[in-house]
Amino acid sequence: MRKPIALMIVAGLAAGAVAGPATAGKRKTKHVHETFQAQALPLVNLQATETERRSCFAGIEDVHWVAQDFTSPGKGTLKAYMEGFTGDWDLALELEGGLVVYALGDQLTGGAAREEVAAPLGKGDEIRILACNYLGEPGPLDVHYEGKFKV
Repeated sequence: MRKPIALMIVAGLAAGAVAGPATAGKRKTKHVHETFQAQALPLVNLQATETERRSCFAGIEDVHWVAQDFTSPGKGTLKAYMEGFTGDWDLALELEGGLVVYALGDQLTGGAAREEVAAPLGKGDEIRILACNYLGEPGPLDVHYEGKFKV
């Protein structure tokens, strides 16, 4: 009687050892959905800036545009968006190395009060999410960012 029980225990342990590595290789997904508030003055004098940045991002940080830093927990895509504002606001993602992905909608000519931009990221990539008041109401408005990341 003891021999069959011992064989079942050994067989069960062996099956668990084989199944363990198969499930251990699966990566989990981390969902991110955060919000920050943007409040900024419009960049009235567009000729007054002398930077390489485009649009109102050439203005002054925390005056004409605000930023939120984000570090990617894994491989995935980060999407940032804002909506429901009055006037013309712009959105950008600034990646390591100076690459900037812009969303420069033109709400002044009847475009929708929505901006959206996305960028693929690797684990540990650092990014800045920038919301900029080109010629809009000062806010505050909510800037959302979200993504699914393999960790």
